[in-house]
Amino acid sequence: MMSNLSLLLYSALLFCVEPVVGEPPMKELLKLHQRDAVEYSMAMDKNAKDVLVFRSEPIFAWTNPVSFGFQTGHIFVWTHCDRPEAIGTIFSVKVANKDKRMLVHEFHTLSENRLFPKTPTFSEEKWEPQVGVEFQSVGEDIGSDNSNNSNGRLRALKTIARTFAGQTIDSEKNQRQLRLLTTPLLRYEPKAGKIIDGALFAMVSSDGTDPEVLLMIEAIATSGSNPPTWRCAALRFSDKDIQVQRNGKEVWSSLNQPNHHCAIEKNYRLLFTPQRDYICYRSHDVDELPEVTAQTK
Repeated sequence: MMSNLSLLLYSALLFCVEPVVGEPPMKELLKLHQRDAVEYSMAMDKNAKDVLVFRSEPIFAWTNPVSFGFQTGHIFVWTHCDRPEAIGTIFSVKVANKDKRMLVHEFHTLSENRLFPKTPTFSEEKWEPQVGVEFQSVGEDIGSDNSNNSNGRLRALKTIARTFAGQTIDSEKNQRQLRLLTTPLLRYEPKAGKIIDGALFAMVSSDGTDPEVLLMIEAIATSGSNPPTWRCAALRFSDKDIQVQRNGKEVWSSLNQPNHHCAIEKNYRLLFTPQRDYICYRSHDVDELPEVTAQTK
């Protein structure tokens, strides 16, 4: 049963009003988060000759009312030839007993190959991923009806996404089921290359809409008139332990797969997987933004 405060926060989220009295306006938070995100430069090569395109408009906005403070975040992508190659969320929260706002940066590579990000100098930590994403074959025959046109492929993307389930496990071994957001955070249809369609989906907990797992699903072109093949990957976007199943079978776990385990250091100021394909860190603090009043803007 939700408390009155929890119900108020949840209702505010559903109807896209300002999250809570005392929080800065959402439009001002967006500007703050965009200002950090744009400072990152991402490249496909060490010499930064092939630089990714930053999309300044977020693909998703989320809130988490039950973590430390009231967190508000925006998710951004960096693309190459219309395909997302990196994803990051910039979120912020008031610093307790100080007139400051803490900015936290969280990233995961979406590239098959190693990326070379350039972290802004104001950040206390740096992101240096060592590996790309490992995909798994979907396996099933999706069929030509769901492959030969954009609408059919979108149906296939959603059908595949619905085959996933997942749970988070916190430090006290409490398990929470994740909920799939059936509308993709991002749909992309590259005009060139082997990937002809793809989408990013989010799996969230019951605490607001903060993504805990990202699903990346793609259609790969085959020769001639043959239908494409499909591949998928589950990606960590959480500090908790995670288990992900597909059609009831475990496909991803941080409990028994060391390369997916998340280390937590510096009193929760830095979180990362062993090869840094995922990272989350406290970047820097800024002066708190003006607060809002009770009315919706």
